[in-house]
Amino acid sequence: MGVLTSVSPEGQVTLPKSVRDELRLEPFDRLEIRVIDGEARLRKVDLTLADLEGIFPALDRDIDPDEAIRIAKEERAARWREPVDE
Repeated sequence: MGVLTSVSPEGQVTLPKSVRDELRLEPFDRLEIRVIDGEARLRKVDLTLADLEGIFPALDRDIDPDEAIRIAKEERAARWREPVDE
């Protein structure tokens, strides 16, 4: 049997630490959920070049891919913390 969790009244689910560790999840990582034959399947989705588009100013030098991903995650986290005007 898998690990149990519950759904909050807002529809949120907390992933147990053992699951986060197994998937190597960090704050603000992206997840894909697919429902197949009545089962939900969850997987980590790595950043794509499209995710990085528009985040970096023009660079005069090469940037390490790991550093680019780190910066992108920080930028995305900052955007999520900002209030959204409706």
